[in-house]
Amino acid sequence: MIGKSWSVIQHNIQIGFAIMSLILNSTLIFLILRHSPKSLGAYKYLMIYISAFELFYSLMDIIVKPVAVYCGCFGASMAIFGIHFVYRYLVAAGSKLLEKISFWKIAFFLLIPVVYGAIWGWVAYDPVGQQPATGEHIKQENNILETFDLELEDMVYIGPYFYQKLPNGTYEVDIMSITGMSIVYIIVSSSFFTIFYFGIKCYRIISQLVPSTSSYRSKQLQSHLFWALVTQTMIPVILMHTPVTLVYAFALLDQDIGMLSGFVSMTIAAYPAIDPLPSLLIIPCYRGALKKYLPCCRRPKDTQQETTNPAGPRTASILSVKPT
Repeated sequence: MIGKSWSVIQHNIQIGFAIMSLILNSTLIFLILRHSPKSLGAYKYLMIYISAFELFYSLMDIIVKPVAVYCGCFGASMAIFGIHFVYRYLVAAGSKLLEKISFWKIAFFLLIPVVYGAIWGWVAYDPVGQQPATGEHIKQENNILETFDLELEDMVYIGPYFYQKLPNGTYEVDIMSITGMSIVYIIVSSSFFTIFYFGIKCYRIISQLVPSTSSYRSKQLQSHLFWALVTQTMIPVILMHTPVTLVYAFALLDQDIGMLSGFVSMTIAAYPAIDPLPSLLIIPCYRGALKKYLPCCRRPKDTQQETTNPAGPRTASILSVKPT
């Protein structure tokens, strides 16, 4: 059946992305530990924290059970890349909050993803978790056996059942589903707002560097920061925010999108696999170190450039710049 073949393809793609994530995030953690300049400061611990989380998230994407833990990881990820942008803005702005790192500041930043994850996990477990009414609706209306070649008893699922059909043929709005999905929309919206708000503020600070001097290093610095910022903004927006928002919007409108919902699982699996790439390819010290470990990527010009212009100081400038 088409549905069964599609399920196999979807599962294999998710495993492929998980393997890719394990390789790339492990590589990034290694490079951060071995090739980060001292002036990078506490930022490297945030990068390690994010990469370690994405390793765990990829493993959960393969295991999938318990589903509440997997959904909790998704909720935590919404907070993590929001925090990433807040921190980058504070660094670019030269905020006094980062002059002295205390235990309470670190705990505050690290606890936000835990809170987001716990809330999203609770929503997946209770308000939109497996319910008898939802199961009956799936059996009667969605033809799971014909579409995916599965029995309901073989599935682990979550989903809001907004409009529950009563025995007399009428419908009523399920308050728990509405409550749960309202919380989800608040989490997604807060993450989306944080990324764009602090991303724009950070870009404005960075863009002020170019008019102040025409030196080659400042132009190169601005270019690195700009492209890293743009890339790290677009990845979660395209792979996480947009697909999830659309799927839940269709559910709210009582529209069935069938097997297309499987694309969301694949884009979510792709996120932890693709997210390390900007750091590996754009930040000079990691890109240069990666070339050293991959002889096939080395060129004579690269060797000469590394000798005359070490990557460490350039990266230090990238991550600790202050507006003039």
